[in-house]
Amino acid sequence: MDQARTGSPYEEGYKASVERAKQQATEAADTAACRISSGALLGFLSLVIAAVAAWLVAHSE
Repeated sequence: MDQARTGSPYEEGYKASVERAKQQATEAADTAACRISSGALLGFLSLVIAAVAAWLVAHSE
């Protein structure tokens, strides 16, 4: 009866594995979001610099 309330060792191991997997997935998603946003920012800045350079070349003649 006591084991029915607390769950089997297999069930506890399963729950611990699920929690670990959720935490790892969340950390991976956070890392990916950070890297993607950094890449998007750098891409935007590159476009702005290229546009300014093109404008300067066009107006230097």
